[in-house]
Amino acid sequence: MDIKVYCLSLPKSSEDYPFGDEPAVIKVNKKIFAIFNNENEISLKCDPMQAIKDSYKAVVNTFPKKDRGVYLNLLEMLS
Repeated sequence: MDIKVYCLSLPKSSEDYPFGDEPAVIKVNKKIFAIFNNENEISLKCDPMQAIKDSYKAVVNTFPKKDRGVYLNLLEMLS
């Protein structure tokens, strides 16, 4: 299943474009949950407490990204 389709299948989810034509934003309960750009990159909302755990660090170290979400709170959004 496509990740965007999965995100939109969550209860009370909706797609929005608050910043113009790009990026697509998926909201759950009117709060941003996921951000998709046209380059097949995604940023997902995460629990700040989870962000400091080893499992989060392992994901970030395993899948390095040269341009992390520049305008995103890196403790709350996993890019």
